[in-house]
Amino acid sequence: MTTLHCTVPSRIAINLYDMNGNLGRVDGGMGFSIDNPKLEFEIKKNDQFSIINKDYVNSELSSKLLTVLTEIAHQYKTNGVEITLIDTIPEHSGFGSKTATLLSVIYAFGKLYDLNLDMCQIAQQVKRGGTSGLGINLIDKGGFILEGGHSTKYKKEFIPSSAAKTVTLAPILARYAMPDWNVLVALPKTVHMYGQKEIEFFQKICPVPRTDVEKSARITLSQILPAICEGDRYTFCKGINSLQDRVWKKNEITIYGSSVVDTIKKLHRLGAEGIGMSSIGPAVYAFGDNLEDIALRLEKNSDIEYSFIYITKPNNFGMRIETK
Repeated sequence: MTTLHCTVPSRIAINLYDMNGNLGRVDGGMGFSIDNPKLEFEIKKNDQFSIINKDYVNSELSSKLLTVLTEIAHQYKTNGVEITLIDTIPEHSGFGSKTATLLSVIYAFGKLYDLNLDMCQIAQQVKRGGTSGLGINLIDKGGFILEGGHSTKYKKEFIPSSAAKTVTLAPILARYAMPDWNVLVALPKTVHMYGQKEIEFFQKICPVPRTDVEKSARITLSQILPAICEGDRYTFCKGINSLQDRVWKKNEITIYGSSVVDTIKKLHRLGAEGIGMSSIGPAVYAFGDNLEDIALRLEKNSDIEYSFIYITKPNNFGMRIETK
């Protein structure tokens, strides 16, 4: 019996650059894939649907996954699958775990049964990508992506993906391979932001002032994108640091109080560069030299507890599927 072994990268979401919307589009994001944390699972045909190591993900996510798989199986008249979770991406942490899990498992299910499902089709079915289109496209392609957000003809509110009723897929404006720079990833142990609290945050902060959005756009186009193309880590990191002071990202960071704010300050003092918080957090990422030493010193000399601190690499390939 065929078994598919799947490895799926997580993502760093750098910023949503237009949370004003006066030009007819909202959201718009940029980010890149990283090797770790990752989702790793095996999937094989079965008469029923089941998830081994189900406690690796929350009950809401596993229930959603099984429900959608059952619907697709009914639609295409297939049997079920047995899914064995080997490694998972931390949930509600800024790594895009829900999108990665739903899309990749359903895509692998389609591969097993030769259903020819594509990522965009799956994303619309599970209602992902209502704010950022990064997770959808990075699972499929890896690398760095700049996407164009959503037309205000269809998305009329500032809300997170989980609350978006109408899902339109954000167009890819640019996709590049990320330079082979080491990335430090630190996940502080703190209360995570999601659900109703996240909806209320969007409603409180938006719309962001137009002038602030224009500054974010200039940083993106004049620093971050050219720096990736030219392998210029210094300029890229300057751009990342500048984005943390913009209204949207600055308010995201302050949600968590000292746990994220102090982590970013300590990383600066330890000599890291290009330090930011991924998505709505609380995961923090950083670039620079001697990151292994910086990681050790951060953990040793901090009163903040971390779920993990480690060094990873950008992923320029996306989801990997091997037949066993």
